[in-house]
Amino acid sequence: MERVTSSVNVDQIRAMDENGLIHRNLVDAPIKDTVAIPDGGYTIIRFTATNPGYWLFHCHLEFHMEIGMGLIFKVGGHEDFPPIPGSFPTCGDWLF
Repeated sequence: MERVTSSVNVDQIRAMDENGLIHRNLVDAPIKDTVAIPDGGYTIIRFTATNPGYWLFHCHLEFHMEIGMGLIFKVGGHEDFPPIPGSFPTCGDWLF
């Protein structure tokens, strides 16, 4: 696991990448669905996405989600998404 300083920004990461300072293991990379990243650390993920839809990628700590450490992957186009079931609830139509 590699680390960066606590005050790094996107431009610095791009410069590190352009200068070959970010290591990638494309030969025998581990296959896993969970990665522990230490304070100041980073990891690079690569995956093939074949299930159309919007998929949440997040940290397990709620506070991290609140400060922007979550993102959504969009896989495919809307024409690739399965149809919404007719009985699927919409905002405000559920019963209490």
